This record gives sequence, C-alpha cells and structure tokens, in this order.
Amino acid sequence: MRAVLHGEVYVHPSMTRALLEGMLPASRAESKNTWSALIEREQEVLKMVALGHTSTEIAAQLSLSAKTVKT
Repeated sequence: MRAVLHGEVYVHPSMTRALLEGMLPASRAESKNTWSALIEREQEVLKMVALGHTSTEIAAQLSLSAKTVKT
C-alpha cells in the first residue's frame, strides 16, 4: 500500500521488508560490502526507514533537513 500524505510518501510497514529485500544483495558477503559502502549517516537513515519512520521524523531526530533525508 502506498499513499501520499502531506507531501510524504507512506509505505505500510509490512511492505518495508519486501522493498528493502529487493534493494539489498542476496548473498551475505555482497550485503556486507554494500552496507559498508554507505557512510555511517546513510546507515542511520536507512535503519530508520526500515523501522517505518517518515522523512520528517528522521530529519528531526538526526538534525537534518527532510530534503537531505529524502536524497
């Protein structure tokens, strides 16, 4: 399910895993290399996305702009 609320895209938490699995490599070795290619801040943002937080919530918690989080 996907809906747009106040300019934010909402993805139901049950869909988050499926979406992330489609983006992440299949093997553990590839996954480690992909994860380590991200800087620490990107890892923090991705973890919060996986937990279902909105861009606005993530921005507030990490002292970033919502536009930066979306990027």
